[in-house]
Amino acid sequence: PALGGWEGLQKAAAECHRLGVRLLLQVRINPVSLRSDIFRRQLHGFLCIDRWGIPQTVMGWARPRCTAEALAGGERRGYVNTGHAGFRKWFVKAIEKLAAAGVSGLHVQGFFPNLLDFNPTVGMTPDRSLWEGSLRTLEEALAAARRHTTDFRIAVDERRDRTAE
Repeated sequence: PALGGWEGLQKAAAECHRLGVRLLLQVRINPVSLRSDIFRRQLHGFLCIDRWGIPQTVMGWARPRCTAEALAGGERRGYVNTGHAGFRKWFVKAIEKLAAAGVSGLHVQGFFPNLLDFNPTVGMTPDRSLWEGSLRTLEEALAAARRHTTDFRIAVDERRDRTAE
């Protein structure tokens, strides 16, 4: 909101396009703060669960990009399953909304948490949900975004089968 909200994003995207510049956003998915509003509102049901039924978490996360991340490194964070059907629905809707606002693409960090997920609500085996399910999430998000921006791109921070065109 401090940057103008959706209207501000649409104006910035339109100006970028007018200047011949593609507007790309960087997003971090995993690990997610268990104290964040978005986790409490939307993502809490999609946590990866280990074989003992305990949410898979980590202290801190990847190398900090800024001082704020370095200072928050002691916070316990959880991994969400990007292949979970509920996460997929939320993610696809969010990406489509960004594409409709004029965003040209995303660079997504932490999309594949490299875990086995025993969460019983996933509906897939632990070894397939974070690979097959996550690839399905990317495919559906890309298709939804391209209904608005035909050359929309999604890049992830790891190489995985079928994540590059």
